[in-house]
Amino acid sequence: MINKESSNIGEVRENIVVPLLENKLHISKIIKIYTNYIVKNKNELINDISSYIEDDTLNVILIPRNDYIDIETRYEI
Repeated sequence: MINKESSNIGEVRENIVVPLLENKLHISKIIKIYTNYIVKNKNELINDISSYIEDDTLNVILIPRNDYIDIETRYEI
């Protein structure tokens, strides 16, 4: 994943409650797929990936290729 210049990175968030006026919206899952990026902290991740994991989350810093990152977002409500 980290060594390739072109691949996908996905971010998954589950069980999110959003206050919406008088109601609450429960989203069971949000999936974001990132493409068209370069991993900015690639060398650091390869050398010591454990130091970039916090609260079971891998902190990958992405920078855009061609001035933008494609983000596809899928919701399960």
